[in-house]
Amino acid sequence: MIVKGFGSVYVKRHKNKDGSWFESPALWISFKYHGRWQAESSGTNNIEEAVERLKARVNELSAGRKTVKEDKICYEDLVKQLKLDYKVNKKRSIDSLGFYLKHLDDFFKGFKAIEIRGSDVLEYVAKRQEEGAANSSINRELSALKRAFSLARIAGDIVYQPHIQLLDESDNVRQGFVNPAEFVKLHDNLPGYLKPIIEFLYFTGMRSGATRGLRHKDVDIEAKVIRLPIKLAKNKKPQLIPLSGRLLAIVKEAYENHHEGQPIGDFRKAFDSAATAAGITD
Repeated sequence: MIVKGFGSVYVKRHKNKDGSWFESPALWISFKYHGRWQAESSGTNNIEEAVERLKARVNELSAGRKTVKEDKICYEDLVKQLKLDYKVNKKRSIDSLGFYLKHLDDFFKGFKAIEIRGSDVLEYVAKRQEEGAANSSINRELSALKRAFSLARIAGDIVYQPHIQLLDESDNVRQGFVNPAEFVKLHDNLPGYLKPIIEFLYFTGMRSGATRGLRHKDVDIEAKVIRLPIKLAKNKKPQLIPLSGRLLAIVKEAYENHHEGQPIGDFRKAFDSAATAAGITD
């Protein structure tokens, strides 16, 4: 059935594996978009309702309120594109992306992109705050979600994007610096496996994300130095970290007793527990 000025409504036939044919239970609509014919199910077997669906779909596209794909794009598709963007552009924060996405996945997995509203984002923020997450951490997660939507819009997959407001971090000045006496208390309360890792971070001042990215090839025990590659350096310049004393002993033990490819896992909870036990709350 031709609907003048819009497209057509028709019965779609499908082929079974045995070669026989059967008709779709719902009527299909066909219309032109950017010079190409598009076809999709109307979701109804009523001819009048199918015609109305066709007209509504064409009007949506003409008004720029939706794209052909928008109803099919889900949260997982957004994340896939985001990961690809980080990989292609060799972003230094790619190691941290997985940590941020873990929390987003727990909340938004299964959502269609157009189902994620501003109110859902606010619920996510409230949930993370109840879990004790700092505003700065939540903002990194929100930024990842915002970037995922932006990439989908740039690609022409979606038009809609929820409002994502970042939180105030003015009262969340970077912390984590402790004096020697506090570090001793913290060290005493750390689990055994975590002590050398925290000592390494304390002595070098490196970020945990950069530390996770270190490989055997970056460590020169004979020369007593770590050659920090550009991709791990915050200022995008290669750095040399000299090794001596306790720091050399830590690196040497890790180098000799840990297999290449065995990454450092997330230790945030264990660290926070040790800090609390040591009376360090800032």
